[in-house]
Amino acid sequence: MDEKSLVQKFVNVVNSRLVNTDIELKEGENLFYELTVNRGLDLHVGRIENQIRGKSAFQTDVIVFEKNEKKGFPLIVFEFKLNPSTHDIIVYSAKARKHKQIYPWLRYGMLICGIDEIPIRKFLKHNEFLDFCVSVKKMFDGGMINEVETDKIIGFIQSEIEIAKTLESICFDNHKKKCYYQNRIVFEDLL
Repeated sequence: MDEKSLVQKFVNVVNSRLVNTDIELKEGENLFYELTVNRGLDLHVGRIENQIRGKSAFQTDVIVFEKNEKKGFPLIVFEFKLNPSTHDIIVYSAKARKHKQIYPWLRYGMLICGIDEIPIRKFLKHNEFLDFCVSVKKMFDGGMINEVETDKIIGFIQSEIEIAKTLESICFDNHKKKCYYQNRIVFEDLL
């Protein structure tokens, strides 16, 4: 199965099993990587909810949105690769950095669908801004949907949603003082 087919299958399977109806995965959506102001100090974009690839927006493979009356509030970005190279990790890490300058709460990572493990040494050496890297090969191994692995990836998505919402709260809630921050590294046989 190619990347595009895997992305479509992943989105369909996860959307059909999400318990929270306020959350939706969409494929091929665009997100701003920069916002500029004109001489009048107005944002130089058409409609903020209409983000166009090549006009200050990058296309992503999958975005997890919290539904709202506009386009949706982006919480997580997944970039799919069959067997990521060093170049892929560097490029997606750079994309993550650019997106996080606009959306500082955004969780951003890679889903590997061609091999059943992450290239951990390569990832640790070359990644700077990706929050996670997960292999989902077992989820669709042999063309069939693996129920156990699907449940695990949905649990993973839910935990990333909670982290994104915590970061959003920190970004926009000026009334609470913070006295502790920790960035953890977790290695786990998730799938």
